Amino acid sequence: MAVHYALTGQWPDDVSEIQDPFWRTAGELWFSDIPDAQNAAISEGTLVVRLTTPFEGGIVSLRPAVPKADPLGPVVWFAGRPIDDTPWLISGPDHTNVADQFIHPQLR
Repeated sequence: MAVHYALTGQWPDDVSEIQDPFWRTAGELWFSDIPDAQNAAISEGTLVVRLTTPFEGGIVSLRPAVPKADPLGPVVWFAGRPIDDTPWLISGPDHTNVADQFIHPQLR
């Protein structure tokens, strides 16, 4: 996803939108390595993971972000709601329904 952003300036809507054949294949292979592949997807630039036990039905969205002051800067990932006002431009919708207490603070 980050390579696609670096090449196009936009986050992919889904894995099929990744244009570089190497990275698209790598992404598809990564998804195929997940035991229950329908539990992970790229949606509007967000990596959405549906959890199984012990959080059956839980969803964690990993949203890419770049610095507001430097949109070409490093990419970091956020899960759930940011803890407070952040200097990061967070992309994609937040589908997370897991309680904040179960998400590591460094991901928020």
